[in-house]
Amino acid sequence: MKRPLMGILVGLVLGELCVCLPGPIGLIMPASLFFWIFLNRKFEKEQKPFFLFLLGLFFSIMAGYFTLTMEEIFVNRAECLVKKMEGEQATFEGKIIKQKMTSAGYMTFTLQSPRMIQEEKKAKIQGNITLTGKINEEECLPGDVIRAEGKIQALETATNPGGFDERKCSLANGVYATGFFEKVEKVKRPVFSFRRWAWQLKERVEQGYLENLASEDSAMLCAMIFGDKSYLTEEQKRIYEENGVAHLLAISGLHVSIVGGMIYRRFRKRGFSYRISCAAGVILLLFYGTMTGFGASASRAIVMYMIFLGGEYLGLSYDMISSLALAGILMLLEEPYRLFDGGFLISFASIFAIGAVVPFIFDQMESRETKVGKAKKAFLFSLIISMVTSPIILFFNYEITPYSIFWNLFLIPCMPALMVDGILAGVLGIFLGHYRILAFLAILILRIHHIFLKKVRFLPGSLILPGFPPWWKIFLYYGWGVIFCLLFWKGHKNKARLICFFMMILLVFPVKKPEMRITMLDVGQGDCILFQSQGKTLLLDGGSSTKKNVYRNIIEPALRYYGIASLDAVLVTHMDEDHLSGIREMLEEGYPIKQLFLSDTIENRQSDETAFHLQRYAKKQKAKVSFLKKGDRFTFGKMELSCLSPVVGQSFEEKNDSSLVMLAEYGKFRGLFTGDLGMEEEEKLLESRNTFPITVLKVAHHGSKYSTGQRFLAYFHPTIALISAGKGNRYGHPHNDLLNRLGEEKCHIFDTISSGAIVIEGKESLKVKQWKKRDFLTYPVF
Repeated sequence: MKRPLMGILVGLVLGELCVCLPGPIGLIMPASLFFWIFLNRKFEKEQKPFFLFLLGLFFSIMAGYFTLTMEEIFVNRAECLVKKMEGEQATFEGKIIKQKMTSAGYMTFTLQSPRMIQEEKKAKIQGNITLTGKINEEECLPGDVIRAEGKIQALETATNPGGFDERKCSLANGVYATGFFEKVEKVKRPVFSFRRWAWQLKERVEQGYLENLASEDSAMLCAMIFGDKSYLTEEQKRIYEENGVAHLLAISGLHVSIVGGMIYRRFRKRGFSYRISCAAGVILLLFYGTMTGFGASASRAIVMYMIFLGGEYLGLSYDMISSLALAGILMLLEEPYRLFDGGFLISFASIFAIGAVVPFIFDQMESRETKVGKAKKAFLFSLIISMVTSPIILFFNYEITPYSIFWNLFLIPCMPALMVDGILAGVLGIFLGHYRILAFLAILILRIHHIFLKKVRFLPGSLILPGFPPWWKIFLYYGWGVIFCLLFWKGHKNKARLICFFMMILLVFPVKKPEMRITMLDVGQGDCILFQSQGKTLLLDGGSSTKKNVYRNIIEPALRYYGIASLDAVLVTHMDEDHLSGIREMLEEGYPIKQLFLSDTIENRQSDETAFHLQRYAKKQKAKVSFLKKGDRFTFGKMELSCLSPVVGQSFEEKNDSSLVMLAEYGKFRGLFTGDLGMEEEEKLLESRNTFPITVLKVAHHGSKYSTGQRFLAYFHPTIALISAGKGNRYGHPHNDLLNRLGEEKCHIFDTISSGAIVIEGKESLKVKQWKKRDFLTYPVF
């Protein structure tokens, strides 16, 4: 095999994926490969290279399987230990390997394999933990051994569709738990510390930016040069993300190549030997990596550049793909969970495209004497990288940015000048001052980029949201990619172009729209329910009293996950913050909404300031505002929605009593959604309505003791009860009395505290998915 390291990397990846398969299924593939090799030993003589390749593949698969299995054992032990001590005061002692200061004045320490002490109990975590807290007078720096007092908690998995998975992200960086410290003291400080010097220099440079440059310029320089995004505004992050160039805000291979190349070439031009130039390049590159925190992309690039420097010193030729494979092997053996990190996968996919796919396409074009100009070559280069990485970006970010192919052609060539000027300005500014003069070129490039990206993000088709892709779509895409390469190699250009066209269509083609899907999002102490039917989307409430930025952090990611670019309707049951805070954010930020429905009460039409505020923003976004009252009905996809309360023209002293009560019907399915309706209004609802069984009941007022009475339940007799409440809320929701009433009616109870988001799909039978538990339950529809 020409590149055996790539075969070993593939084996490691397959071995780790085998661990993820349920039960003993994961062992079937390596066992089958082993028996196939054993039964066909004639390969050992007849086709020895192929036999050795299969044998190497088997051992690398087993290595990947064993590595991730052992990592899971360590993680499970750490999580069991943390859960036993969760919420209790303890002392943590360990070495600081990373340190980060937030814009709010908090400090986050990453401790390496710390000891935990609680009264007479002592234990050691086999991984790292992060502790966050207010800075005290004692200075603690990376490399120091510290003792901190505080509380620790287990890592949270994503509780909503499209939500941030803290556990997956932390494990990819070797962090097994997180917590908060109240007091910290330095135990030991080594005389020499590479980490401490790197962090101190980074802090001095960043402080120089922040004190001498405009806030938007300093924040961008901190992000682009050191990967520190804590000073960026949400608007700055959003502009780069929506244009598909967010990689410029993280330390990537491009940054490392610029820094490494600058150091190595500078030493060589000064007449230094290969040994000194390479040694200087390695040391300063590691120093830069330590400053930036060794992210997945930066680690990969540093390993590859060190291999390049080693080749330069030994006089050996450099092979990018073998170097990439060795970097991948080392990184996966160090942190097996990196395989499930989007940044890691995108970084390796892009370099594979540059080192293998791009040369293959260009070589085939040159062999057929196809003339390719510089402009066309640059465009094809960007297009190929984009096509190789797009499925991974879609899998993790649920979006495609077609114009990023063009943006990279203009933005990336400017990065060397920006990086060099920014670094020199930061370092020289410490001694000379005059930051604005020294960083003039970098600031000019940043401002031109900002204006350019701010304008183009509003162009038609700049952001496509196909939604979360199923596995078969990813495999089919890359399978067609292999067929494209084979056809191109054989000279079948037209067929290859057709396959390429199908690949693009497959990528942007949205996921299948459900006939009925109801998703109760986990918004803490609040309500937010998303309805989907035949491509139509409706949001019933969207707010929280315990979680900030509900729209940005919870509602918008869920909409992107489902491939929803706009909402057909938004219903606000009543004017409490825990039902509308996210909707207000949504309207203020200009999210496309076609129609806003409010409860038809005297307060909402005349005197309520919150309702007036919502109407004003809705009209500003050209959304139609309507008021719902008892008797109103409208069709929504294949569902029919009916308003059961309030009666038109009513006035309410208590906002909860003014809640919209909506009945959703689809075939035999009936769902009743009651807002925060109290028992008195429930009784009025029963007086004017015939009894009928319902399939799903959204329990009123987050499971309050004073809602969803026994008589109300006896009338409607729900099969499934949904409760939206926040963990550890001060109201004690859901109340035990309410749970007992639901139990007496033999309801199947689901709450967002234990289940996370709750997704209901189906027609003849309902499939209920608990997002936090990742399981499915099926119930009949009566």
